[in-house]
Amino acid sequence: MGPEILRKLEEAFAWGATDREACFYAEIAPSTLYRFQQENGEFLDRKRRFQLRPILKARVAVVVGILRDPYLALKFLEKKLPAEFGKGR
Repeated sequence: MGPEILRKLEEAFAWGATDREACFYAEIAPSTLYRFQQENGEFLDRKRRFQLRPILKARVAVVVGILRDPYLALKFLEKKLPAEFGKGR
């Protein structure tokens, strides 16, 4: 696994790509990725951190969005506090 392949894998994981998609982008077989992960536990930890990036960016977008959109704010509250703001209240 050279630095360019690792860079491509990390880039794909930061976009929210699956293992299969990331391997396609990096032009390696999934078995190569899995073998590398088994031999390099620190890479697996790094991969998981990269995979969280799109989720955190989406959370930020929601929080910023609720300041401008009351409907989005209500949808957020319905999901986070269904007992208080849910449809069956």
